[in-house]
Amino acid sequence: MASQPARLRLGVDVERLARGQATTRAELTVQMLDPIIRELVALFVEVNVIEDPDTRATVWATKADAIVEVYAFRFPENARRALSIG
Repeated sequence: MASQPARLRLGVDVERLARGQATTRAELTVQMLDPIIRELVALFVEVNVIEDPDTRATVWATKADAIVEVYAFRFPENARRALSIG
């Protein structure tokens, strides 16, 4: 028979699966990163039409920093350090 922690983990996984939520570490990572990647791609499309390279770089940097700041609290501390700019 499985240990109590194993049974609890199985129960949590079954509940998450029934709700259509991620159950593995890889699925959780994709679930967490998907919104930030989508926003950064949308930002790339937005700034790619700006003619002036300096303006384009400034807009990219400012808005990308804001996007990362919004999502930074969702990442573990070591991931936040890896994403930090500067």
